[in-house]
Amino acid sequence: MAVVNSMSYKEGITVDIGGGSTELTLFEGRELIHFHSFPFGALSLKKQFIEGDTPKKGELKALREFIESQFLSLDWIEGKKLPLIGIGGSARNLAQVHQEQIDYPLSGVHQYTMKRKDVEETNKWLGSMEFDELQRVEGLSRDRADIIIPAVEVFTCLMELIDAELFALSRKGLRD
Repeated sequence: MAVVNSMSYKEGITVDIGGGSTELTLFEGRELIHFHSFPFGALSLKKQFIEGDTPKKGELKALREFIESQFLSLDWIEGKKLPLIGIGGSARNLAQVHQEQIDYPLSGVHQYTMKRKDVEETNKWLGSMEFDELQRVEGLSRDRADIIIPAVEVFTCLMELIDAELFALSRKGLRD
């Protein structure tokens, strides 16, 4: 409700990654069409697939395969060519990291958009860092340094499966 009433998108897919769950919705004509809650989130993915503070190559591969298989269990995801709208702290951190990279003047602004290439490049950049470097990344909350990579993997995988060219940040909730 917050997305369709505070953003201009008439259709899209929303994703809200918590610590232990991930919620997806598909809306068309500003109406909810499908929704699903997965029993995994950024923290549980980190605990399940990543032994240390940052993923090794094999752990990242297993994480990606798991995320993709979970999303493909929904018959309403693949090839939708709709924008992906991120809600919550991980989406906000992804946008803020990107904003810092490009010297964007406002931090975490509602409706901030990134192209798929931007999300993929930011994911690759974050994945190339050691944990102490991640903790110092401008725009990334220190307490999210250990879970940002699993979260951004979720966004990257979804954008690929949906064939989304746009990631948009929603900072509005029902209270707004």
